[in-house]
Amino acid sequence: MSIEVHILTHDTTQRIGLKYILMEYFNIPSKTSTQLNIEQLGENPSSLFFVSPQCYIEYQDFFFPRKNRTIIISKSPIKDCLSIDVFSPESEIINQISFILE
Repeated sequence: MSIEVHILTHDTTQRIGLKYILMEYFNIPSKTSTQLNIEQLGENPSSLFFVSPQCYIEYQDFFFPRKNRTIIISKSPIKDCLSIDVFSPESEIINQISFILE
């Protein structure tokens, strides 16, 4: 089963950077979007969601039941949630993603 990755953020730089890291270091293609259409995301149990904090809060009814597959793109670590810290060095972000993918 292949992993399906969705990157949902309005920040173009984060979207492009995360897409690059996933492809370059993990050989994982990803789908990016600035608009969340829950119906289009489907119920694939292998889906991972990289989301902005705003997106997570706005659609918490969708993401909370999938919190073990939802990674919040944040400016600092978030307790009790999967998250990546955008202010970390590139190597640390890669390690954070690697840990999440294991």
